[in-house]
Amino acid sequence: GIKGNSYRDFWHVNQGDPREGDMTSKTRGGLGWILCAVLTLVVSSTALGAVPFQTGDVFAGIGNGRINHFRPDGTLVQTLITGAGNTVTEDTGMGLDAAGNLYATTFQANNVYKFDNSGNLLGSFGSGYNLDPESIIFDKDGNAYVGHADGTKQVRKFNAAGALVDTFSPQTTDRGTDWIDLAVDQCTLFYTSEGSTIKRYNVCTKTQLADFATGLTRPCFALRIRPNSEVLVACASRVYRLSPTGATIQTYPFAGTSLLFALNLDPDNKTFWTGDLRNGSVFRVDIATGNIVTQFSAGILRSLGGLTVYGEITAATTAPPSTTSYYVQTRRSETLSSMGAAVAQSQIAAGTAQDSVAVLHFGGPTKTIGTNNTPLYGATGFSRTAPLLLADIANLAEAFAIGYYNALGTNQTHRVRLVIATSNSQTRAIFGGNQVTFEHGQAWAQTVQDIAARIIARRYSAQVDVAGGIDVEMDFNTPAVSRAWVDGYASVPLRRYLYNIGDAGGCPRVGTTATPANCNNSWKQEDVWYVSWGADPAVPLPEIYQTSNPAQWAQLSLYGSLNPSRRNGGSMIIAGALTEFQACFPDPNNLTSSDPTCNSLFVPSHGWQQLFNSLNARSATAQSLSWTTDIKWSTRQ
Repeated sequence: GIKGNSYRDFWHVNQGDPREGDMTSKTRGGLGWILCAVLTLVVSSTALGAVPFQTGDVFAGIGNGRINHFRPDGTLVQTLITGAGNTVTEDTGMGLDAAGNLYATTFQANNVYKFDNSGNLLGSFGSGYNLDPESIIFDKDGNAYVGHADGTKQVRKFNAAGALVDTFSPQTTDRGTDWIDLAVDQCTLFYTSEGSTIKRYNVCTKTQLADFATGLTRPCFALRIRPNSEVLVACASRVYRLSPTGATIQTYPFAGTSLLFALNLDPDNKTFWTGDLRNGSVFRVDIATGNIVTQFSAGILRSLGGLTVYGEITAATTAPPSTTSYYVQTRRSETLSSMGAAVAQSQIAAGTAQDSVAVLHFGGPTKTIGTNNTPLYGATGFSRTAPLLLADIANLAEAFAIGYYNALGTNQTHRVRLVIATSNSQTRAIFGGNQVTFEHGQAWAQTVQDIAARIIARRYSAQVDVAGGIDVEMDFNTPAVSRAWVDGYASVPLRRYLYNIGDAGGCPRVGTTATPANCNNSWKQEDVWYVSWGADPAVPLPEIYQTSNPAQWAQLSLYGSLNPSRRNGGSMIIAGALTEFQACFPDPNNLTSSDPTCNSLFVPSHGWQQLFNSLNARSATAQSLSWTTDIKWSTRQ
């Protein structure tokens, strides 16, 4: 059948649940750091527009139409030059679209300039700015919102091409709609007006909302909404950390500063960046401890009017809260129940309603022989001696669901899709050798159906759903036997979704055409597309833990779109990102791994963001991503 465009539409497929489911010009002073600024211009004469942006890079608006590009340690890379010329102007708030293009507001020049993700100037973006545009943010559809300090003080909304879509007139206090951020609901605009208040406005209904926070030390400028709905805001010489209800959790004072103006969330979701408008100091700060991690001078010509961080977290375009998935090594139902409870508790702690996913990976497929030569299918359970039979797997999965549901208590705003997964790997001879077969796929699908029936019988189905999964990796097995397993799964009536949680090893990162290119181990893009999307129940939820992964999956989606007559419409709709940070780095204080393929940058939010950016770099593959989950090893107890 034809698949929908949103995974919120998938919730109640074959579910047995009756409910429909989802998803005047300023002078801010400061000509300091002149020597550093001169050196900056010397560097920029050779580096301008030459260096691709990297995750964590920092961009600082230093005035007079200049933006300094730094590595996270403060090393200057290049200086970007807007079209504003050498006039006395402030380069204020900046933002990044899904393709990684940089947008910079220029205050007195009344313009926004766009650079590609290597720093090449593409020209002006939008029009009709009135007066002093100061901040820019994006929603999930790629629309841009620009806040104004003066003139009409409106927020202007533009589509991705720069055409005006709408205007909004929120209430203001001391100034205008200076600094804005959009919540994950795509409707609630948080903004400051150089007073002591964070205000809110609904851009979907064009109605003013109650103030989010009051009584802050004025003037307040840049703010960011965290994924857990906390808010950070720069006010005078301090930054406030506010709870989802606007209460002060923590304050961060900065000695020697007088006007903290910028604020951005680092991709690691553990640190934030801020800067002093007047003296040009840039700070990276640990959110939990308040310790300054990095400090350097932006090299201002006029003022430090704005910052942004490549890959930065913004609530409207950033990963949904992550869940924990598991490589299941235990045989104890009590442990699975506790694991399910932990997922529910993490959802509740995040403070927002969630439709999430959690994968239970039971290892490679097995077949042993029972009495009367009866085949007993199962999975290794990551054991070298005794497999888990399908009946065992069903009991463990049910225990996880029981723990999850009970931990929710009276909460009815959270849901989880439970993915029961194996892989396409060959196993030890005592487990039957290579059991990636049509018959094993059939048996796995029947077990998934059995687990779902148990969930429905327990009346959990409004908040727990069940699907199958397979970790298809190119180097594990050949495409022929892997496709056969998927076909076996698909042959079972009343089929449930089958999530491919594997890789795209060796598949191209660029240059895809309608002709399938080669991947590792005799696989082609066509084979990966088939087991991820072409087979009727298949949906991709890929592993994203290396820098190559996002581009490979974006190219696979592009391959499908170049073959539009294919079953299920060609272009893949990807459910989300599965990262392996906890599996790679079980000790958060020791980011070293014996596995050279592990990359410590790929925390869940980063993996999701990189996949989102790769997919949305072209219109043919542009899409939202509903889920992010991070897998770890369970205990053996």
